[in-house]
Amino acid sequence: MPDVIETLFNDLRSSRKKMNRLLGVGLTFALIAHFYVVESYFEYKKREFVLTASLKEKSVQFEQLSSQSDMLKKLNQKISEALKHAQVQIKEYPVHLRGVLPKIQNTLSSQTTDNTFQQSAPAKVDGLSIPSEVTEFAPAVSWYVNTWFNNLIDKLKDEIVIPIKQAKIILNNDDGFHLNDIAQQAITDIKTFLNGLDPGFWEKYSGPVSKESATIGLMEVVDKSFGLVKKEVSKFVNEVENKLNIVKIELEENDKKLVKSQTLKKKLDKRINSLESPFGRIPVDLPELMKLFPILLVGLIITIAVTFYKGMKLQSIFNVQLKKNNTTDNDDNIIKSLADCWYLPTYTTIFYPFILGICVAIIIGIYIRSSLLVITEPAFIIPFSSDEVNILGRNIFLISYICGAITIFGSLYFIVKNCKTK
Repeated sequence: MPDVIETLFNDLRSSRKKMNRLLGVGLTFALIAHFYVVESYFEYKKREFVLTASLKEKSVQFEQLSSQSDMLKKLNQKISEALKHAQVQIKEYPVHLRGVLPKIQNTLSSQTTDNTFQQSAPAKVDGLSIPSEVTEFAPAVSWYVNTWFNNLIDKLKDEIVIPIKQAKIILNNDDGFHLNDIAQQAITDIKTFLNGLDPGFWEKYSGPVSKESATIGLMEVVDKSFGLVKKEVSKFVNEVENKLNIVKIELEENDKKLVKSQTLKKKLDKRINSLESPFGRIPVDLPELMKLFPILLVGLIITIAVTFYKGMKLQSIFNVQLKKNNTTDNDDNIIKSLADCWYLPTYTTIFYPFILGICVAIIIGIYIRSSLLVITEPAFIIPFSSDEVNILGRNIFLISYICGAITIFGSLYFIVKNCKTK
């Protein structure tokens, strides 16, 4: 075999080996890298994005429920203390009134004998100013009893009804209005009980027994009316506590899922280290590989197209040199069979171009899929530390991948055109 033919023969066989390696290693790299790393990575990013958003939402919900729970607990405690204090005052009222009646009598007597005192300042009994028009004992007793219980009712309003109105802000509208209605009804029930007493009952003081029976009845009304309010508030406290426990469990589950997600990322990092592209090791980290992976596939297609073209040129020159050679036809056929490249025309069987087309189509499909993942995946485009989409970054990716697609289809056109002209 002449030196020229031998050199061309060796170059052609070397080109065939390179093409086989490109298709074999390149396709294997594209498939493994895509399904073993890229798809897993974007699934991880999507999961992490959802979990992070959910964690943020659950944290806000947990804080709101914690605040609501604390407020309702304080309200429940305040109602309990107010009711307990009111019960003590009502229970001790007969004894209190027995001690006040002589004070009322003495004050009225002193007003009658001392006009100067009456004009300079209103008379007071236990800190309550007697109106100037009240000058007799019976009206004074009625006035004192009414004023004392009105003050008790006002205090219950301040310590129970008004806080309940404010609690409507943290309750559902229906629950808040229902609780407010119960509290208002409790005040109405107390007033109704007091108005039902004989107006002369308190001034006809004949001992503590009759007074105690009246206060016992009033205590029962207070316990029944405001006891229902306390029961409703306790129910809301339990409901909020249950919601709080549910959210707490969900937060713990989210934390566990995030830990698992981070573990998956470590596994993906290890997978990258075990991968080798047709161009050798890829010295980039995981996120950068996701961006560069489609570009690597473009480089793979270009390299295949260039190798294909060089193989066609070498085979064409090799055939020309064989014709010039004085070897027999049998020798020419043997040399051609040894230098034959399955991926180059003219094809001895349709199976060869079909395999070549399938390999290239798979690589192109993976390119399109990986490009769309990078461009459309919000968890990849939007950083967790920012609420704004990186428009510039997305546009750069988009332009790069469009240019890559144009390059790929240009390479395919180049291959097909050369096959037709062969």
